[in-house]
Amino acid sequence: MFTDDQTFGSLGRRIFDIYLQGKQVQKDFNIAEEAGGVGKKVIKSFKDVDVTSNTLEIRLYWAGKG
Repeated sequence: MFTDDQTFGSLGRRIFDIYLQGKQVQKDFNIAEEAGGVGKKVIKSFKDVDVTSNTLEIRLYWAGKG
Protein backbone atom coordinates (compact mmCIF):
# COMPACT_ATOMS: atom_id res chain seq x y z
CA MET A 1 0.00 0.00 0.00
CA PHE A 2 1.33 3.43 -0.95
CA THR A 3 1.37 5.78 2.06
CA ASP A 4 3.56 8.68 0.88
CA ASP A 5 5.54 8.66 4.13
CA GLN A 6 8.20 11.30 3.75
CA THR A 7 11.17 10.83 6.04
CA PHE A 8 14.69 12.13 5.62
CA GLY A 9 15.94 8.71 4.57
CA SER A 10 13.22 7.97 2.03
CA LEU A 11 12.28 11.39 0.70
CA GLY A 12 11.60 11.09 -3.01
CA ARG A 13 12.86 7.53 -3.34
CA ARG A 14 9.90 5.84 -4.95
CA ILE A 15 11.30 4.47 -8.23
CA PHE A 16 12.70 0.95 -7.97
CA ASP A 17 13.94 -1.95 -10.05
CA ILE A 18 12.14 -5.12 -8.92
CA TYR A 19 13.96 -8.45 -8.70
CA LEU A 20 12.37 -11.84 -7.98
CA GLN A 21 14.64 -14.81 -7.30
CA GLY A 22 17.61 -12.70 -8.47
CA LYS A 23 16.04 -11.91 -11.87
CA GLN A 24 15.00 -8.38 -12.81
CA VAL A 25 11.28 -8.43 -13.59
CA GLN A 26 10.59 -4.69 -13.79
CA LYS A 27 12.75 -1.61 -14.28
CA ASP A 28 11.89 1.88 -12.98
CA PHE A 29 8.76 0.88 -11.05
CA ASN A 30 7.16 4.08 -9.72
CA ILE A 31 4.98 3.17 -6.74
CA ALA A 32 3.31 6.61 -6.54
CA GLU A 33 2.34 6.57 -10.21
CA GLU A 34 1.22 2.94 -10.15
CA ALA A 35 -0.93 3.37 -7.02
CA GLY A 36 -2.67 6.46 -8.33
CA GLY A 37 -2.92 8.02 -4.88
CA VAL A 38 -2.21 7.70 -1.19
CA GLY A 39 -3.75 4.73 0.65
CA LYS A 40 -4.23 2.65 -2.50
CA LYS A 41 -2.80 -0.82 -2.89
CA VAL A 42 -0.73 -2.06 -5.79
CA ILE A 43 -0.93 -5.68 -6.92
CA LYS A 44 1.64 -6.93 -9.41
CA SER A 45 1.78 -10.34 -11.12
CA PHE A 46 4.86 -11.85 -12.72
CA LYS A 47 5.15 -15.11 -14.65
CA ASP A 48 8.03 -17.56 -14.97
CA VAL A 49 9.34 -17.14 -11.42
CA ASP A 50 10.71 -20.35 -9.91
CA VAL A 51 10.28 -20.57 -6.14
CA THR A 52 12.77 -22.96 -4.55
CA SER A 53 12.91 -24.28 -0.98
CA ASN A 54 9.57 -22.56 -0.23
CA THR A 55 11.26 -19.15 -0.28
CA LEU A 56 10.36 -16.26 -2.57
CA GLU A 57 13.12 -13.65 -2.68
CA ILE A 58 11.86 -10.13 -3.45
CA ARG A 59 14.29 -7.24 -3.76
CA LEU A 60 13.50 -3.60 -4.48
CA TYR A 61 16.57 -1.63 -5.52
CA TRP A 62 16.35 2.14 -5.66
CA ALA A 63 16.88 3.06 -9.31
CA GLY A 64 18.60 6.35 -8.42
CA LYS A 65 15.61 8.33 -9.68
CA GLY A 66 12.54 9.98 -8.17
